[in-house]
Amino acid sequence: MKHSLKPFIPALLSCCIFIFFPPMLHAGKVYIPKGTEIQAKYKLTLSTELKNKPAESEVFEIASNQKISGINVIRQGDAVYCEIVKFKKPGLLGGGGAIEVRIDSIQTALRKNIRVESETLTAKGKSKRLKAILMLPLLGYGLLVKGEPAELGKQNDTVILKTSELEQITF
Repeated sequence: MKHSLKPFIPALLSCCIFIFFPPMLHAGKVYIPKGTEIQAKYKLTLSTELKNKPAESEVFEIASNQKISGINVIRQGDAVYCEIVKFKKPGLLGGGGAIEVRIDSIQTALRKNIRVESETLTAKGKSKRLKAILMLPLLGYGLLVKGEPAELGKQNDTVILKTSELEQITF
């Protein structure tokens, strides 16, 4: 009795194709509309009184969960990416401190970065330059007068961010 393998070859080939090149399966897609409001909160009080300039990842986090179409797309505690553009401590001769922070994007629960409308937050400390200049003739005391530190938001204060374009998230 002679057996032929010809009928089994196509089945074997299709099996190998699915093993080595599996089809891309996705459970679904969610769209985050342009202008969706997302709350971010300060992780710390951002002030020029801090010893060192904080890392960008230490400044903000997502304040609350956000569901879209019943799916938790943005989780509380997810990252908010920002850039500290200016962090100037109060200087001699009465110069006040200054802080400038620009928020660019956030991270979703599925680790995708979403761009938000660029938000620039600034704060300036009160300058005491006039007092320093008036005190300068008095044995140089004016050189030691410092301005006030800048403070931008307290811990747990919130900032409203808006998505800048329609985003598709595949999960």
